[in-house]
Amino acid sequence: MLKSKLSVLLAERGIRQEYLSEKTGISKTTISNISNNKTNGLKYETLNELSKFLQVTPGEMFDYYSKDITLSIREYPLDIRDLRIPFLDDEPTDVTIEGCFFNISGAKGLTNKIGFFITIKDAFEFQNENSNYVDAWGDSDYLIEIKTNKMNDLAPDSLDPFLEDLPKTFLSTFEQSVIDFFTDTLYSELEDKTILRKGKYTIHINTREQDLYIPLKIKK
Repeated sequence: MLKSKLSVLLAERGIRQEYLSEKTGISKTTISNISNNKTNGLKYETLNELSKFLQVTPGEMFDYYSKDITLSIREYPLDIRDLRIPFLDDEPTDVTIEGCFFNISGAKGLTNKIGFFITIKDAFEFQNENSNYVDAWGDSDYLIEIKTNKMNDLAPDSLDPFLEDLPKTFLSTFEQSVIDFFTDTLYSELEDKTILRKGKYTIHINTREQDLYIPLKIKK
């Protein structure tokens, strides 16, 4: 994974994006996209101008991590153990979805697959039964639990090694990959869209060493 450090470099120097654009001739849109890591490529000329102005080497413009991670789901049909419409007013219903994977690719194109399953819960019912989770879940309407499972004897069964090794600057990139999985990949595969109905969610990734809580909003 490669991540631009432009926003950090500008903040350290007290430089606004508008000023950088004015002095380098690089458009404000391009600078904003680079700062927010929303660009798929960077011209040498642009990189050269930024490096000169900020007085850094091109290498100092980026953070690098030798692994990439994506989330995927096996081909439809999904293994949904409970196909009832969830979260009925009189009977909240948990829905569990299996057959999901974290794909961690490293050197020489080698990829480790870590299986996981998803449980979607009604937040009100869950918090009434688990008062110690109230602060962590915030004001979410629904909760999503992600738990890893061992696919075979050779496969890893936890994200812990990956997360322990992951630089903090890349944590937001990982969290965005999780959000994109739910809003795009998984949502498009669901025949019953009410399984991910409109509302505020908190995604909880349960590992042996740490818990991650990621806010998610479904607008569809």
